Amino acid sequence: MKVSLNITTYQSPKLSTMNKNMLLLLWFLAACQQTVPPTQKEYQKISGQTMGVVTYNITYDAEKNYQHQLDSLMNAINNELSTYVPSSAISSFNRSELGLENIDQFPHFLKNTTIAMECAKQSEGAFDPTVMPLVNYWGFGYTGKKVVNQIDQEAIDSLLQFVGMEKVKLEAAAIQKKHPSVQFDFSGSAKGYFIDEVSQFLVDKGVKNYMVEIGGEGRTLGKNPNGKDWRMGVNVPREQSNINEIFAAVTMQNEAIATSGNYRNYYVVDEKIYSHTINPHTGLPERSNLLSVSIVTQACIYADAYATACMVMGFEKAKIFVDKLGVEAYFIYNDEHGTLKDYATAGLQNRVERFLNKLPVN
Repeated sequence: MKVSLNITTYQSPKLSTMNKNMLLLLWFLAACQQTVPPTQKEYQKISGQTMGVVTYNITYDAEKNYQHQLDSLMNAINNELSTYVPSSAISSFNRSELGLENIDQFPHFLKNTTIAMECAKQSEGAFDPTVMPLVNYWGFGYTGKKVVNQIDQEAIDSLLQFVGMEKVKLEAAAIQKKHPSVQFDFSGSAKGYFIDEVSQFLVDKGVKNYMVEIGGEGRTLGKNPNGKDWRMGVNVPREQSNINEIFAAVTMQNEAIATSGNYRNYYVVDEKIYSHTINPHTGLPERSNLLSVSIVTQACIYADAYATACMVMGFEKAKIFVDKLGVEAYFIYNDEHGTLKDYATAGLQNRVERFLNKLPVN
């Protein structure tokens, strides 16, 4: 059976004209709390939880409240993509011996797999959802939180043999895997996908202006209630920083943003920090001078995946990567002296406002 995919919404930035841990890209909606002029359309503001404990905040210009429909949509996506839901498509795939048949029954899982294959190829494996066995080993996966007190390189090497998107094949109506131990983890891109799907729902309802934020990532269209561009914030990327401490704000122009970093989801053993970003090539938690990456693209699933890949690559390689793709990026990093610095690609240099450590754009 031939599977027909419609993934226009998620077209790769490389092919279009403008083309991690929970980072709180706070809404800069203080102005939105002002009284809306009587000639201006009212905006709906809804919030809640999805993906278990992930919060969402959505603002859009429509008279109707779509919260019930949006909750149903996000629940349907979660029931296909969550490794914490035993009956989900991804859980079924992870438990399977050879993969899944009839995957056209699981459109969200299929789209995520298709785009993951593309992003893995573009990033030369820096983004790779098959890293799941290693994520579990380090205590950041669905097997539960645990601390690795002593690195077992032999165990890591044994798990690395199951990592790599080349071990997964998508054909006809099936996703096949070469070994039963090959498993998926879409946590590096799933929030972006949720955001894209919610955004498309609003567009289909005729919404012309919105901001969708889920778990610190977001996508916008049009203007805020005061007729101005939406803005989203980037946290101060330090372990001791408060989630309300904003390092910079990015002005949005009908696009999506996702930020990845290693300063929230981590643990410390013998004064050494182990973060949730696992390098698919080494099997080890990645730790470099790159502290935070914010990617701006048309589709949030790509922004999410590319931000994850950049954290694996490190600062210098990540700059080359985003330049090659033609996407905009904002990096926060430590220089050789441990000083916090930032770097913005050309398209963001006039769209980033710094609130702490007033730094020049490199």
